[in-house]
Amino acid sequence: MPKTDRDADVFFWSPIESTSRNLTFGRSAKLELSLRTIVLDCPINVWIKLAVRLQGLVVIPLSPDISLEATNLPDRYNETNKDPMDQIIIATSRVENLPLMTVDEKITPYRHVKLWTPSA
Repeated sequence: MPKTDRDADVFFWSPIESTSRNLTFGRSAKLELSLRTIVLDCPINVWIKLAVRLQGLVVIPLSPDISLEATNLPDRYNETNKDPMDQIIIATSRVENLPLMTVDEKITPYRHVKLWTPSA
């Protein structure tokens, strides 16, 4: 599993039933893994296959809608955060209507993304 990097915490949660959840994974995170901006204990191909098989991970493709949203985020977000991966992560959350789980200090204050909160 990821050891370091604030983007390593970025995942999307989608409730399936009131008691179960399905973990989804944006293509941008896969790219960051490939570029080694997120450090893993094993090769990326092994990690992805294990996550899909053991955790029910669903990979969200980078669609034209997500790409377009990433270039037109509200409140001029693209001007304040120039990281294209952050923009794609936020856009994926917005287009797919999935809460985002992150500790990234450039993303968490952004009011136009729904953040995941644990159930009490």
